[in-house]
Amino acid sequence: MKQKPLFSVKPKFIPKVVMMQALFYGFLGALALTVVGGLMLALLTMMLGFLGKVSIGNIFWGCFLLGIIGIPLLYYEIRRKNAAATRFDFMEDRLNFSYFSGRFLNRKQGRLYYTDIVDVVQNTSFLQGLGDLKTIELHAPASAYYEPGQKFVGIAIEDVPISTDVGDKILTVLDRVQAEYREAWAADMHRAAIAEMQSAEQIAEEAVPEEPAEEAAAPDEAEAAEEAESDMDSLLRAKPVIPPSSVETRKTTLQETPEEEAEEEPALEPSISDERPSQHGQET
Repeated sequence: MKQKPLFSVKPKFIPKVVMMQALFYGFLGALALTVVGGLMLALLTMMLGFLGKVSIGNIFWGCFLLGIIGIPLLYYEIRRKNAAATRFDFMEDRLNFSYFSGRFLNRKQGRLYYTDIVDVVQNTSFLQGLGDLKTIELHAPASAYYEPGQKFVGIAIEDVPISTDVGDKILTVLDRVQAEYREAWAADMHRAAIAEMQSAEQIAEEAVPEEPAEEAAAPDEAEAAEEAESDMDSLLRAKPVIPPSSVETRKTTLQETPEEEAEEEPALEPSISDERPSQHGQET
């Protein structure tokens, strides 16, 4: 779907202003044509041998009349066609333009993004002031829009009526785009800072190894085992300790029991007799 422009700007063609401009540029062009063209024609007539038939004065006057009449007419027609074909469409994010540069039929078409425009200048020349017109200059140093003799790099919207609010509209659009660009830039910087912090934390976590913790725990277990073994050895080497209660019991037992009874051992009676009963006894 083709995007519709927010607004469009076309130069205003005022015949009397353009005619005065045509006369001014026609006079300058006629002088240049008289001097340059007259000298060239004079040299050509001398080379061809027609100098006696055609006077030099007539050659220069002829060049001047040709310039003063022909150049203004040609200029007026070119400006009329250029004004009809020139158009500046201001879109959401860019400027689409189509115009003729250099006052000649050299048509230029292209686009200029608002983010490339760094300044807007409005000025009015003496001839434009006669028709209440002005020129709006869109300065874009990063672009390639430069005309021969132009004092700035960018786009010039010529012959805009002073009474209109075209300049204010352009400034409003540019301010909006610049504000959105600054907000987007700030958001991008914030996201980049968060991503950088997260990556730094991740790198820090990866830099701390998990194995040293296990290795640190392993020496503790080894030390505990060594301490347990040393305690066991000390217990095995130590003499048995008789509790005080058992000592007193033993003393009382020895005092109550006579020494003879303690020294004598009871005689063991044989539980099994070697005598066997006789056969007679059995038969009886």
